[in-house]
Amino acid sequence: MLKAVRASPKLRIIPVIMLTARGGDEAKVEGLLAGADDYLSKPFNARELIARAHMQLQLGKKRKYLEAAFEERTVEMRTLAEYSPGGIFRCDEHGAVTYTNSAWHEISGYPLGEEVRQWGDFIHPRDRGMVSRFWDALMTSQETHQTCEWQFANGRWVMATIIRLDIAAPGRLRGILGCVTDITERKMHEDSQRERMIEAEERRKEAEEAKRQQELLIDITSHEIRNPISSLMQCSSLVKTNLLSLQEQMEMALAEGKTFTPTNQLLTTMNEDLEALESIYQCGLTQERISNDVLSLGRIQLGELGSFDGRIRH
Repeated sequence: MLKAVRASPKLRIIPVIMLTARGGDEAKVEGLLAGADDYLSKPFNARELIARAHMQLQLGKKRKYLEAAFEERTVEMRTLAEYSPGGIFRCDEHGAVTYTNSAWHEISGYPLGEEVRQWGDFIHPRDRGMVSRFWDALMTSQETHQTCEWQFANGRWVMATIIRLDIAAPGRLRGILGCVTDITERKMHEDSQRERMIEAEERRKEAEEAKRQQELLIDITSHEIRNPISSLMQCSSLVKTNLLSLQEQMEMALAEGKTFTPTNQLLTTMNEDLEALESIYQCGLTQERISNDVLSLGRIQLGELGSFDGRIRH
């Protein structure tokens, strides 16, 4: 009869007190093992029976309340886990996965409905070693809360929050509860920011190189322009001096009414003047060539700077 009562979902929570003429410790143990909540042998005290019945009724009410509360909380947690946007998983004390929700399968790429084994194979090969070391440290660490970021092979980035379930027995691992949050968009934004910083650094280096080239061009141009100008000034000064000397000789001849007769020295000086004029002409050609080169380089550089400025604005 006790077995039938305990097998019935509606009757199994009802407390049962065995009231029997069979006394002795062995009979009491057999009765309790059979499923009775209490055991009382005859002769018995009526007040004791009422007290025991009252106690069992109170215990039954509390048991019923606790079972209902436990079932309600279990349903709430299961519903929360199934509809949570984050992936939730639980492992036993050996690290084997015992529970996962659908969000975990969606994020990790692990097939839904299959028993979770070797889930590390679904982690990106680049992060497998790091996650393995993190997991080994987690199993031996005394910290109750740890976080880690990694990427799954399907490209999804996650931030995992791991909690050790050793509250009932501190220092003794009873299991692991984890939650993974998809941070793929944040990682993509960070990568984009990093790429923009690299591009900005490259543009800065290009600008510095362009500035250095410009300064080098100015130095070379200044040097190239200075040399012909020095030659022009020297040659023009020589020609001017010789012409002034010739002018004085001719004015003296006119003043004295004499015929001006050029000397060999004068002819030599005139030849030097002609050579100086030729040098002046050649220096002018050099100056023209340098000016044209500077103008061409300036146009090229302005074109490059305009393109560079367009990239900066873009």
